[in-house]
Amino acid sequence: MLKKSLEAALRPTLLAMTGKGCAPKEGKKPDFSHFLSYIDQNALEIDVKERKIYKGHQEISELFKEWISCGSNWQCKVSNESFTGGEELIRYAYEMTLHEGNDTKMVIDKTQYWKKDGDKYLMELDYYTTKISNI
Repeated sequence: MLKKSLEAALRPTLLAMTGKGCAPKEGKKPDFSHFLSYIDQNALEIDVKERKIYKGHQEISELFKEWISCGSNWQCKVSNESFTGGEELIRYAYEMTLHEGNDTKMVIDKTQYWKKDGDKYLMELDYYTTKISNI
């Protein structure tokens, strides 16, 4: 499959996953169920720099809580995207910059593997390296 075709196959899932966000409502804890619906039950999140592995929805939810506690008003910019693989398993690599106003908070290199599951994709693996952290 060509890069454009892989991007066209995965982009709707990426947009649907990030479209709702997970900011906490007043007086309530953040809700990660929307994000988790796009993540395989046994998925792995690997922090390469810290040598930490998070497995499954429970541990990944704890990681998300840690991230959102750093700043729920952050904006995200994605660049240097790369789509490789085939229709059944897509490798998606990119650089993610998190900022608040003009202040860069984090720059992270991420690589994800997405497996086709019916009419959508589920993320099975996400490994990342934090290049810049100002938190």
